[in-house]
Amino acid sequence: SASLPLLVRTYFRPVTQKILKVIKEGVRSGELCDMEPLQIAYSLFGVNASYFMSAPIMRLAASFEPFSPASLARRRKASLTFLALALFVDRAHGNTVARRILAETPMPKLVAKSSSKGGRRP
Repeated sequence: SASLPLLVRTYFRPVTQKILKVIKEGVRSGELCDMEPLQIAYSLFGVNASYFMSAPIMRLAASFEPFSPASLARRRKASLTFLALALFVDRAHGNTVARRILAETPMPKLVAKSSSKGGRRP
């Protein structure tokens, strides 16, 4: 799409650069595991992207509604906890950070939108 370079330039590149800066600082300080910063970024992005890309299959395979508010809240908590335990050198500290993030950043309000098939989903 012609708008992709504009989106990358105005949003994705600045956000990615900020995320990589924070990751590098965390690795350098010893707070995060000593890994390639780009791999950590892939892991952060991948947890989120994988959930939404696999949702249609998981809906059928695991018999749950992946886009329900309760499912999204559960996955948000589980993903943050998983990443904290995987990336922080001090897992207890990582778990504390994850809990703080969950408490300080509430779930976004979901707005139902009509799908192209006439149904509604968040």
